[in-house]
Amino acid sequence: MPTLGDSADLVIIGGGGSGLAAAVRAREIGIRDVVVLEKTARPGGNAWLAVVMMGLGDPDELSADMTAWRDRTFTAMMRFGDWTLDAKLVRAFVDKYPQVVAWLTDRGMQLETGGFEVGGRQFTILRMPERKGGYRVSDPSRGPGFIGSTAGDLLLEDCQKLGVRILTKTRATKILLGESGKEVRGVLVSGPDGERTIRAPRVILAAGGFGANEEMMRKYFPEHFRGEGPINTLCGGSSTGDGIAMAQDIGLAMGEDMDPGIIGPGHHPWRHGLHEALLRPETLWVNRNGERFINEAVSFMAGPALMRQPGAILYALLDSGIKEHIQANPSPRQVQMGGEEWLRALDKDLEIEAGWNRNVSAVAGSWDELAQKIGVNAEVLRATVDRYNALCGQGRDADFVKDSRYLMPLRTPPYCAILGVRFCHGTEGGVKVNERMEVTGRAGLRIEGLYATGDNTSGWVTEWGVPGTTLAFAFTSGYMAAESAAANAGG
Repeated sequence: MPTLGDSADLVIIGGGGSGLAAAVRAREIGIRDVVVLEKTARPGGNAWLAVVMMGLGDPDELSADMTAWRDRTFTAMMRFGDWTLDAKLVRAFVDKYPQVVAWLTDRGMQLETGGFEVGGRQFTILRMPERKGGYRVSDPSRGPGFIGSTAGDLLLEDCQKLGVRILTKTRATKILLGESGKEVRGVLVSGPDGERTIRAPRVILAAGGFGANEEMMRKYFPEHFRGEGPINTLCGGSSTGDGIAMAQDIGLAMGEDMDPGIIGPGHHPWRHGLHEALLRPETLWVNRNGERFINEAVSFMAGPALMRQPGAILYALLDSGIKEHIQANPSPRQVQMGGEEWLRALDKDLEIEAGWNRNVSAVAGSWDELAQKIGVNAEVLRATVDRYNALCGQGRDADFVKDSRYLMPLRTPPYCAILGVRFCHGTEGGVKVNERMEVTGRAGLRIEGLYATGDNTSGWVTEWGVPGTTLAFAFTSGYMAAESAAANAGG
């Protein structure tokens, strides 16, 4: 562990998007000795996986009056949360967000406005310019997330330029309070050289959610574990709820708006080509009984419906015609994410997994053979496919009202089946904070010098909301916490 002495002006627990944003902003506005504790070997956190960020219009016009956008976005978030969110916190977030976007673009972020369709609803998002700047999702040096990994890299570079001390493989284990229990005194950490105490008058809790901690998932979201199907994880393995556990250790109450981030379907084991094919609305989804149960165009918003199916799994069915169609016609989202390359690998992915004999993917020359390979009733499956083909022929989905653009019959072998399961893309919610990102106790009283940001905070979380809100809140809440920490210390 690098030599620090025994103190710092500000300790940030977690080197994800919100932690890095807080560190850079803190140094910019005069907090001298800033330390980031990152328990993994590399900072980045779940932000590394993020693809889009909340849209706000043309990022080149951020100097314009954003009042109308702020009011619309505040209203939209509150409506998504059934007006149960912390209105002051949401208002502070949307008021500050345009400034944070400008701050990121000043650091070299290239952003453009795009559209993002979720479950048939169209949203405006910010994304990296398509095929510009040399960044592609498939470039392992930039991670799978595109916008999140790029922003994270830029902030990490600024941390290094500004002299922020980032301690990797170093875990915070306890928040230390003064005798009254009302003010922060430091952090107990465990690193390569053992345990030590870092005294600090200000601490920012930016440790992320707990999607990779099954024990905590079962504790807070037992309803998602009543079925026999697995919940796989898309979030980073470091999302184990350390910050929430430390907050509870000092007696802090959790908010009531925790969200498990369960989406589906996704393919497991993860292969990009199979996952992207699975999500295409041209496919036919059947459950373990061989029955169709949903409009396939809902895409990854099918998690709640999937949970109610036998085994909480589905199979996406394709014939050769549909497979060739989706390979030749990637969706706009897939183009933005580099998905053409993944779809070109679809045949190879199918060949690999079909040889495993594990019911994860299958290829067959007939529906009876396919039913046998994936373990569903052949008679029911044939009837389902016949019914679906008839609807395609009529040009109208009388069962689930899927858009006629996506109605393509399955008639040309070989036929394919791709397993779809539920995923946790990362939990949201946890520590209660006010509009200045100050942590508040059970009676709403703040603990002096303690702040929290990002996924381990409550008051802003909705089950389904505007795409890109999580990444936007990560950067913005980190920025806000740093400003509050500086203001409360007198600079």
